[in-house]
Order: sequence, then structure tokens, then C-alpha cells
Amino acid sequence: MYSGKPECVVVFTILDITKGAPFYSSFFDEELRKNPSLIQKRVSSRELIIHSVVGKFAGYTAVALPGCTDLNEMLEAFRDEFERIYRSL
Repeated sequence: MYSGKPECVVVFTILDITKGAPFYSSFFDEELRKNPSLIQKRVSSRELIIHSVVGKFAGYTAVALPGCTDLNEMLEAFRDEFERIYRSL
């Protein structure tokens, strides 16, 4: 069961896998919200990591600080819960 966003996640996005259209996107870091182009620079310099999982309906991506524990488990749990709810709509 999804229990919430780890503090180390700075950006979270859900994309529809058939259209590539975003369902949801949230920036938890004010600097990145104001200037999303910094994400690439900070990933290249290894200040941030990107992790993604794919489900039946969407792709789920978290941009996080290195050393973010249980990131994969968090994304998989969120995916499972989101898709269970989405399927019932």
C-alpha cells in the first residue's frame, strides 16, 4: 500500500502511456518548479536521480536525491494503488 512521498523526492510525474499526456505532475522543490531545465543539469552532475516504473495505464517517474531509500518500492506501490482506482472509474 502506498504510504506517502519520501522527503527525498523533488519531482513526481504520471504520464498516460498511450498519449504521453501528463495525468499529474508536482514539483516539491521550488527552484525546479521555477526552472525545470535544471533537472537535466542536476541529473548529469549526479545531484539527482530519475526512477520510473510503467503500469498498464501510465508511466510513473520520480526525480529524487541520491540515496533515496525504497524509491522503487514507493513507485510500485503508488502505481498499483493508482491503477486499481483508475481501473474502477
